[in-house]
Amino acid sequence: MSKNIYKVLLIAVLMLGVFGGATALTLNAILDQTVNERSAFSLTVAEAVTGAVAADWALAGQPVGMTILPSVDGKSATIAFTPTSAQINTAANPFYTISVTATDPAIPPTTPDTKTFKLIVNNILPVMSAPPILYARSGTAFTYTVALSADSGDTMAYTYIMDWTTFAINANTGAISFTPTDT
Repeated sequence: MSKNIYKVLLIAVLMLGVFGGATALTLNAILDQTVNERSAFSLTVAEAVTGAVAADWALAGQPVGMTILPSVDGKSATIAFTPTSAQINTAANPFYTISVTATDPAIPPTTPDTKTFKLIVNNILPVMSAPPILYARSGTAFTYTVALSADSGDTMAYTYIMDWTTFAINANTGAISFTPTDT
């Protein structure tokens, strides 16, 4: 054999030794996700076919505050996020489309793999505590304050749907007041 053929074979063997005969890095599929506002979200993404060295990880399209933290060996990464009430999805913006990219810097040329998933941030609706059985006496003023739990931090307005002219509810506090009559 000629010296040139030996050089090509030697280079190929050296490249297999350096790069381990590695195939292109490939990420596992990522399913669409949901999270409630003000709740911690965590998702671990991993390589299906691992690269020769620790991957470089990146996010695109993520909401403000979302981070990605590689594992110690770089073969997986954890996405973390705690959405605020301002990041709740709406009809105009029904979900976030987030792309996760892993790049194996040891494989020339660099061949990143990107997987995309949708994230929906749910609004947590307030919950009204069941009121006790209440009695009102004709001609005597009656008051009661409706109790709502709203962990969402949303601003609430209280309202009612009745046709009582003497019935009132404070839209800010939920205080109900009226004076019942015999008629």
